[in-house]
Amino acid sequence: MGYDDREERGTQEGDGGQPQQVTTSALSVLERAQLDVQISTAKAYPRSIKKFKEEARAMALLDEETAASCFYAVPRDGKMIEGPSVRLGEIVASSWGNIKFGTRIIGDDGRFITAQAVCHDLEKNVAISCEVKRRITNKSGRRYSEDMIQVTGNAAASIALRNAVFRVVPFAYVKPIYEECRRAAVGDVKTLGTRRANMVAAFLKMGVTPERICVAVGKPAVDDITLDDLATLLGLFNAIKEGAVTPEEAFPDPAVSAREEAATPAGVAPNAAPANTLNPDAAAKRKTIRDLKLKVHGDVWAKALAGVGMTPLELGGCDDLPTLDAIIEALGGGANAKGGAA
Repeated sequence: MGYDDREERGTQEGDGGQPQQVTTSALSVLERAQLDVQISTAKAYPRSIKKFKEEARAMALLDEETAASCFYAVPRDGKMIEGPSVRLGEIVASSWGNIKFGTRIIGDDGRFITAQAVCHDLEKNVAISCEVKRRITNKSGRRYSEDMIQVTGNAAASIALRNAVFRVVPFAYVKPIYEECRRAAVGDVKTLGTRRANMVAAFLKMGVTPERICVAVGKPAVDDITLDDLATLLGLFNAIKEGAVTPEEAFPDPAVSAREEAATPAGVAPNAAPANTLNPDAAAKRKTIRDLKLKVHGDVWAKALAGVGMTPLELGGCDDLPTLDAIIEALGGGANAKGGAA
């Protein structure tokens, strides 16, 4: 009996506009041929590292606004995590050349949306795939609107692409540009007053008061904000624009936090779902996570929680087994650690 490919057939328009059947295997051959041509072209016209540095630097430092958009900062587990932004990732990918990349949404379980990015260096034949999860429910567990889910998905896709690009392009080439962008965006003592005032005004448009700004950088007043603090604030501003954090997460309201803490019984995390004491599996997984936390670097711990959109306080009341499994996997626990406590 011959091979039946009826379920693998697609359609395309032929002569006269009439649909013609095309098998999946034929499309696969076509895609493979296109990739072979792209790789051959990349080998024939190799990139110049010198030209890459010149082009990326010229674009990143095109003006003050562009330079300021090239880095981010997010608060995680009591620390401020800083790094190159989505915008700098786009500049680097464009300047690197001989590179192919794309993003897509690969999962929506009702609570989290998962975006995947793939970046392929055609010249070096190095391909990286990165995934990013973002929560699509509010504190009360209600699902976002369709428009907000799309916005969240786009933000997750952009962040996944940034991560993939910076795993393909060696950061040793990018670091000098990144640091120069920070210096150009922050300015010097002569421009500190003006840029500080502009930063406060930009946050006011987001509903962030000067008091909350000062708390975020640990300063008693706006006039005490230094150049280093300004760099952190610029990074937070970019992270909010990219959708990595919300203004409320970046700049918690001290009054609200105090009320929540006062209203929360001792030992119970604010805004956390009630722990299900009858679920021994969840309790065992939380213990596994606590044990793994002691063995990893702080950045790994922060990224593990960020990957599921959870704070350390919320983790204490989490009984969602897939979420706990995802944190264990991110901490390097693997399949052996998922079944119970270490």
